[in-house]
Parts: sequence; C-alpha cells; structure tokens
Amino acid sequence: MFAAAQLTHTPMDFVYLTEQTRQEELGKYEVLFYPHAVILTKERMELLEKYVAEGGILVMGCRTGYKDSNGRCVMDHLPGLAARLTGTDIPEYSFVAPDEGTVEMEWDGERMEAAVFNDILAPVSDTARVLGTYCGSYYAGEPALICNRFGSGKAYYFGGAFGLDTARIFLKKLGVANPYGNRITAPECCEIAVRTKGGDGFLFVLNYADREAAIQLKEGMEELLCGRREEGTVVMDKYGVKVYKIENAAKS
Repeated sequence: MFAAAQLTHTPMDFVYLTEQTRQEELGKYEVLFYPHAVILTKERMELLEKYVAEGGILVMGCRTGYKDSNGRCVMDHLPGLAARLTGTDIPEYSFVAPDEGTVEMEWDGERMEAAVFNDILAPVSDTARVLGTYCGSYYAGEPALICNRFGSGKAYYFGGAFGLDTARIFLKKLGVANPYGNRITAPECCEIAVRTKGGDGFLFVLNYADREAAIQLKEGMEELLCGRREEGTVVMDKYGVKVYKIENAAKS
C-alpha cells in the first residue's frame, strides 16, 4: 500500500487503532484500508461501523475477523464481526498454492492479482453488490470483491492480499490516487508532498533518480529555492528538489 501510494503520488498516513481512538480521528480520512484485520473486537467494529455510517469508505482484505483477541479462531461464520459491515459471508477459502500460478480478479474489465490467500465470498445483504470475480483456479467466477452500502458510506471486502499493482488499481478506482494531478504531473521517480502553514500551501517535489526528470506544471507557481515563477515542462536535476508555493491553497 505504501509503495502504491508513493508511485501514484497519493498522500497517505498510518493509523493505529487503540482503546483511545475515536471516530473523529478516523473521520478526517476519505478512505481507510484495513488490509488483513485478523483479530477484531466488538469495540473496534463499533468504531469502524460508525466511521462508515457517517460517510467513510473502508477496504478490508482476506483473513479478516477469523481470530478473537486471545488468538483463537472464532466459531462464527467468517468474516466474523466484520460480516454485518461488509455484507459478506465466506463459505470457503484457500491458500494460493505455489503450483496454482497467479490467481486474478476481474473488476469492471480490469484484471489484478488476488495474491497469497483467497476468500471465496458471498453477499448476504440487500445492500451488498459483487464488483469483482475470480478469473482462475477451481473457484473461477466466484465473488472476489463485494461492496456494501452501510449508512452514508461503503465497505469493501476483497478476498485476496494487496500486491503493488492491485493496490494501485484500488486507489485509482476509489478516486483517491494522484489528487494533485490538476496542478502537476510527475514520473514515478519523483515524490510529491504538500504541506500548509498559516493558510499558505507548499508543494514539494523530490527527484530520487540519478538522472534528470521532467515534470509538468499545469499552472504557474513560484519556485521558492530559485525565486522564479515556473510553468509547463520543468526539468529537474538528478536528486533535485523543488518547492512551489500554492496560491489560494485554502480553496484547493
């Protein structure tokens, strides 16, 4: 997930769920990935349900909810405590064996790997919709991705693990990839980060490659290190850094 976010210039954060975590802390995030929530508690699920009900988007992956806080396998239907939120049942599951090859999922005509372990899914709610199906193995055609409307938000359950390309596609389809694309496009070797201070915005571009890299500025911006206003194609030195001041940052 981290690599996919970096390469698609998508800002991300790590959130640790503790007994002190409140919904207000989660509510500032448009999308939450809880990739493999093996151990779940009622308190944690109540927090996540409230986040989704108030408009959040939650993505969960295979092996969710199959253990309790003591590390014991639950006797409930999987995904255990997450079943109500995700609108999902897991009638069968399988490790992807080495001789199986690559198992893929198809989502709106786009294929991506469902790596490592596969939960075979079934929708169990009127608000749950199958978005993706497996393309290989003995369970080809079975649901691999379910989206469930819950309150004002959505919960996604993906039956596999998140490889790099799969994570990229999720970020794109959920509409959170490259949010600065209206201002700048940059190759994967460049990192983009935005910070604010006192109402001003600052766009940092870092070229990690040992070669020049060309970026495209969609609007004119003042580059603070050289003191010039730049626009259009800008060639960065190898390992170069640019810092642009964003005008009207509060309205962006």
